[in-house]
Amino acid sequence: MNIRQVKSSSAAFYIASNRCLEERRIGPESLEIILVPGIVCAVFSIELGLKAIILGAGGKPSGHKLSQLFAKLGPWVQNEIIRAVGLEQQAFLAELAAISDAFVQWRYVYEHTEVTMSMGFLDKLAVATQAAVAHAVDV
Repeated sequence: MNIRQVKSSSAAFYIASNRCLEERRIGPESLEIILVPGIVCAVFSIELGLKAIILGAGGKPSGHKLSQLFAKLGPWVQNEIIRAVGLEQQAFLAELAAISDAFVQWRYVYEHTEVTMSMGFLDKLAVATQAAVAHAVDV
């Protein structure tokens, strides 16, 4: 993996997520939000950000599970992200576990009868991950 490309792709998917999740007026009483692609892009930006940090530390990241990738981070980076999200460690880990498979689940959302997403946690985690990448990955 090329760390520069992973970092750049993480930032690009973060921007794409923000654009998808913007509320756009499409009529006098109607708003449009491109929810599923926005969630997929946000989760993928987090995945790639975590992978960039792992690569920057000399690791070999793989897979899509956010909780597994997060576990491969050094303790100081984990603490930085947890602090930025604003939750206690156990609450953070529970929220992370709940969205750990979100990239796969939301890409195939039509195959599930019910899916949930904590949009507040997702947004805070995406922001915190981008900040952590900026601090931890120097390319």
